[in-house]
Amino acid sequence: MEKKNNGIAKNSSSGKEKVENIAARAQEKADEVGVEEKAPTEKKTVKKAAPQKAANAKKPSAKSKNTAKLKKEKAAAKKRVDAALKKEEKKAQKEALKAERKAKKAEKAAEMKARRAELLAERKEKQAARKAKAEARREKLKEERKAREAQLKEKRAIRKAELAARKELLKKETKQERDARLKKERAKKAKARKERKARAEELRLAQKEARLKKKEKRLEEKQHERGKQRTPGFGGWLAAVISLGAVTLALATVVTVGAIDMTEMNATMGAGNRANLYELVGVVDAVDNDLNKLRVSSDPNNQSVILTDLLVQSRLAESNLEKFPIDMEADVNLTSFINRTSGAAQAMLAKLRAGERLSERDISLLEKLYETNHKVRAELNELSASMTEKDMMKFMKEKKGNTVFEHFHNMENLTVESDFGAEGPNHTPPEPRGGEESEKKEMITSDQAEEICLGYFKDYQIRKIEYAGETTSGAIDSYNFFLTDDKDRTLFAEISRKDGALIEFDFYEYCTDKNFDVERCKAIAEDYLASLGYENMTAVWVNESGAEVMFNFLYEQDGAVFYADSVKVKVCETKGKVVGFDAVSYLKHHRERQGLRADLTIGEAMEKLNGKLTVETVRLAVIPDHSGERVTYEFLCTYGEDMYFIYIDANTGAEARILGMVDSAQGRMLF
Repeated sequence: MEKKNNGIAKNSSSGKEKVENIAARAQEKADEVGVEEKAPTEKKTVKKAAPQKAANAKKPSAKSKNTAKLKKEKAAAKKRVDAALKKEEKKAQKEALKAERKAKKAEKAAEMKARRAELLAERKEKQAARKAKAEARREKLKEERKAREAQLKEKRAIRKAELAARKELLKKETKQERDARLKKERAKKAKARKERKARAEELRLAQKEARLKKKEKRLEEKQHERGKQRTPGFGGWLAAVISLGAVTLALATVVTVGAIDMTEMNATMGAGNRANLYELVGVVDAVDNDLNKLRVSSDPNNQSVILTDLLVQSRLAESNLEKFPIDMEADVNLTSFINRTSGAAQAMLAKLRAGERLSERDISLLEKLYETNHKVRAELNELSASMTEKDMMKFMKEKKGNTVFEHFHNMENLTVESDFGAEGPNHTPPEPRGGEESEKKEMITSDQAEEICLGYFKDYQIRKIEYAGETTSGAIDSYNFFLTDDKDRTLFAEISRKDGALIEFDFYEYCTDKNFDVERCKAIAEDYLASLGYENMTAVWVNESGAEVMFNFLYEQDGAVFYADSVKVKVCETKGKVVGFDAVSYLKHHRERQGLRADLTIGEAMEKLNGKLTVETVRLAVIPDHSGERVTYEFLCTYGEDMYFIYIDANTGAEARILGMVDSAQGRMLF
């Protein structure tokens, strides 16, 4: 019994030891030695339990099960620890990357802010420098203009002194000496006039030839470009061989075939020109019929119908005359007469639509127009009845010295400008600049005009200037000049006979590249106007065509723009140089206006517009009217995708005019 108790005690002690070892192993998660060392002791203690040992040998012991379980727990714990460590490491890496990105972003933002501040400072500095440069240029131009004016004044004083000395000298000469001197001077002037005309004709022909050469060059360039786009191959080689054979074959018959082709072409052109002439005769007959009816009509409704037809027919006459192959100088008066007829019809229509009646002055104007048109009609009818095919061919070949030219020359004499009264709705009646004293002022000579002209173009490298006659039938009497620069390019200019003002010029510069933008070209045009003495000019329209840009400037006074006082300036975008100028309208109409009145406010005028319109911009504008000038508010409006200019009378609120923007690609309005 004692041994049994000892065995039980040992078993209890052995079990306790196993529990303690298991706890230690679970706590340390690594040490397995204690269990392995205790296992033999347990086996030695139990000696008498042979049957139990045999039973235990058949199945795994509890110790081995616990050992396997502990190994699994250790492996799982290690995995969890490794996973946790890995997760913490990834989290730390992510935070580090986030902090790095944030730092880089803050650094980049600081750099961008510093760069923007630097660019803003640089832009302000450039603007200030540009403004200072422009101001210096304006001052320089003012000084140059003052110097030119002083020089011109000095020349005029010298000329005046010479004339006074000449008068004193002439007082002492005898009648015979005077007659001999006058005869000699007339002969000298006639000779000089003849030489000038000959030079002008030579220059005109040379200019025409230069234009033809330029067209041929452009055609060759186009053909060359087309040839570049084609890839040569067997087909190209075969075509070249066939072409060479065709050329060789054609050499024997080129004269005959060429003569036949030219004859056929001339015959075709002659037939087309005869058709244009007959059409012109029919249109002028219709104009004559309308003018004849208007002379005796007294009903405003019927007058409105007839005037509408007259307006259409006169514009058809202008179109037909443009198709006829006659030189510009040979039909300037006839074209001007047709334009005046069209303008008078439009002005009278506007008056009737406003509820007014035709005045005695209007009736008198219609009478004069009818008398002139009746003579033109008779001349055209005589030409169409007597003209043969040979006459037309001769006219196309030689222009002058034939029946057709003589008849057109007679029509030119019949339509020489006289006092036809109203200028039409698009022009204000011309008034002299400077009043009566200006009219009495002595005209400048052609030599003086030549010196003034060279002064205008001192920056154009002019090497030669040729006098090209006078223009006395236009809006302003002028001297004409052809100028040639150091690259043999031609410039045509007109100088006013009254005061030496530059009326217009056209420089035949070939512009291809756009090196200057529209805003820079506008600044160049403004500086050019300032150099000529034009002040208070505002650009209201710009039209960019190819590498040239045209600006329309209007005179501005008391916050209003005056459409009659307009100047056009054309700038080459390749070289940033002014290549075109037209101040005819300004020189003809400009004057200081007094007492511009606008009884309506902008808001009151806007209420007169159609409610469907959207107003984009508005400004005060003075537009030509049949009775003179009309103060209006100019509204730029949109309706859907369409754009309109609507003019509301600033005093009566009446709708004065509506202009539709048909094709905005032709230009844009500048506000």
